[in-house]
Amino acid sequence: MRAFSPLVAVALLAVTATPLAAQTGTVSQPQAPVPGIAELGVTMKRAQALDAAGQYRRAERLWREALDRRIALLGANDPLIAQAYARLASNLEDQGRWPEAETLRSKAVALFERQPRAEVDTGAMGMAISGLARNQQQQGRIEEATTTAYRAFSILKEKGDDSLDAAWGYTGVGSVLMAQEAYQRARIFYRPALEIRRRLLGERDPDTATSYNNLGTVLARLGRIDEALPLLRQALSAREAVDSVGSMTAQSALNLGIALDMNGRSALATPYLERARAILRARDGEGSVPVAAADNALGLNAYHLGQLTDAERRLRSALRVRVQKLGRRHADTGESYANLAVVLDTRDRHEAAWPLHNTGLAIRMAASGPAALGVADSLANRGACYRALSRTGHATARREKAVADYEAAYRIYRSKLGPDHPKTIAADTARQAETAIGIRVPSPR
Repeated sequence: MRAFSPLVAVALLAVTATPLAAQTGTVSQPQAPVPGIAELGVTMKRAQALDAAGQYRRAERLWREALDRRIALLGANDPLIAQAYARLASNLEDQGRWPEAETLRSKAVALFERQPRAEVDTGAMGMAISGLARNQQQQGRIEEATTTAYRAFSILKEKGDDSLDAAWGYTGVGSVLMAQEAYQRARIFYRPALEIRRRLLGERDPDTATSYNNLGTVLARLGRIDEALPLLRQALSAREAVDSVGSMTAQSALNLGIALDMNGRSALATPYLERARAILRARDGEGSVPVAAADNALGLNAYHLGQLTDAERRLRSALRVRVQKLGRRHADTGESYANLAVVLDTRDRHEAAWPLHNTGLAIRMAASGPAALGVADSLANRGACYRALSRTGHATARREKAVADYEAAYRIYRSKLGPDHPKTIAADTARQAETAIGIRVPSPR
């Protein structure tokens, strides 16, 4: 069976820009600006440029300087300080410093909560809460993130179900549903976000591109590739028009490549994956986590094209970086163990593959829970390894273990993807093939 690599749904929760004159809150006459406001504007523009170039550490210093200046201008309790907290938080999140960023996002939400409800800017408050939900999601606290995302959605809808604020609310809920692998429900939320943005912002707006990307990704996860590809291509085109070497362009190229690769169009996928890697390498450097994600995708692409030596090389590189940067308990590290195991199986190195299957499965179960799709992928692939090992001895016991793994994978696929998804059908076919030769079906685990 094939190894499986997840598609990434990108839900950009960008801070809504506010004109600098409005940010001060103290300008009584246009001809007499508050001292320091011009310098603040220059600092913020420099920080934004450094973030766009991927120079996050240098940008961080400027965002902190901007936060301190804004507090000096407005006072620590002014609600406009929430924007400064959010911008610094976004920078820290780009560096993978999620707990530090969460503290800042919580401070931003608290500023709004201290205001009289009648005076609150509901759009700004909803975006602050939505940013907190995304942060919680990235830290694996999915239930907490779901509650927060629905709270943000209820606030963002106060300007109307068809407003741009509501589109952000739909996007945030869709993102947490994707994290739960509730793809059908996520699709229901992503679609109205796209419709609102197309109508109000147009086809080429970056936020519209995000919605094209999200809906295309969820459709690809559901196996509806002919519906997914036009949306993913539209997202890539719109993002290229804004920044051809930006991180969002790289993400769109990566998603489009993965969607093509995992649906039997591997030769078409390769240029998109290579382009994504080149952009990410220029932005984040060799040995970075984003480049490792591209190497993981390229390794699977090489595997699907039968280029097994290249596949093993890339997957080992991705695994090495993920162990070093993310740790041995991270779900992405588990994915790398599992994918490398499949390549070793294909090269008939089953004894070497078997412990990697076990490690990948254990990490995925601990990180994502026993009913996650990644767990099902590991079970199905380990089942194939057990079946191969049965030819070298202990045939009955190993084939029984293979059937048990196929059965468990089938139940997860059927629950999450439905009975007609290719993964569900493949697992069902494998378990039936084993039981047809007299291997008993174990009791459900």
